[in-house]
Amino acid sequence: MTLASWTTTVLDLLLPGAGQVARGRTRSGWNTLAAFLGVGSLLAFSVAWMGLDPRRALVTLVIAWGTFEGLLVLEESPPAAAPPSLRRGLAAWVIGILVWVAVGAVISLRVGLAPIRDHGLWPAFLPGEWVLVDRVDPEHAPDLQGRLVVARTASDLTVGRMVAVGPARVQWSGPEIVVDGKVLPLVDLGDVAIDAPFQVPEEERGLRAWMESVGDRNHPVFFSRLVTTSSREFVLPEGTVLLLADNRSTLDARDGRTLGPLSLRDIVGTVGPVIWSPGPWGLPRWQRIGMQWP
Repeated sequence: MTLASWTTTVLDLLLPGAGQVARGRTRSGWNTLAAFLGVGSLLAFSVAWMGLDPRRALVTLVIAWGTFEGLLVLEESPPAAAPPSLRRGLAAWVIGILVWVAVGAVISLRVGLAPIRDHGLWPAFLPGEWVLVDRVDPEHAPDLQGRLVVARTASDLTVGRMVAVGPARVQWSGPEIVVDGKVLPLVDLGDVAIDAPFQVPEEERGLRAWMESVGDRNHPVFFSRLVTTSSREFVLPEGTVLLLADNRSTLDARDGRTLGPLSLRDIVGTVGPVIWSPGPWGLPRWQRIGMQWP
């Protein structure tokens, strides 16, 4: 097999159809490339806008790739419609990449990505994971009270629960939050047992869960019985919000306790499913991908 043949084969493996274009079978190549790009784009939009499980989307894309590769191998080789041209094949490959970039740019208008940097949302979300973010208009941010949101800070993005919108006075002590003199309802759910491989001993000891209600939304929060914290009070001016982590006994959380009130204009969007969860050796934790927290 010549170098040119190897190159066209690699092009087909990277993007089905690009190698066919390089071999001069332009019609077959462009049709295959367009079909594969169409399937991939549809799956990407389905994950971003329709809530398709990212794992199912990836499996479907791999099946589509294998199907197209198999068809290219099994089809009878039609006569070339044009002289072989590696440059033409590389151009087809570049066009395919540009299509992916364009699809990503369109999707980014609606959703984004945010990292989980600490144990503030542990054990729901793990440090190092990435989540999808459903973007919102800042004028609709006050409607997100009780939701997990992503906010922009001076240095990076932070993730937390929007527990109050200013003007308000908030007291925090242990798992309990008091907003303008009213205690947010808490229902004790009991102790939490964490299974390997997600054990973090210093975070796990004595961990207990409660079901908290903020407005009309319910969500679990966590606090260790072995941790003692002093009460804190926050005064929220109008146009600001207070974000608190769901794991309220951890010291490893960058939320309102260290950032203070944040402007409504800094709210980027709400937290969606886990899109990437790296495990040992950098391999993905497949059981975590697609997981979503209320």
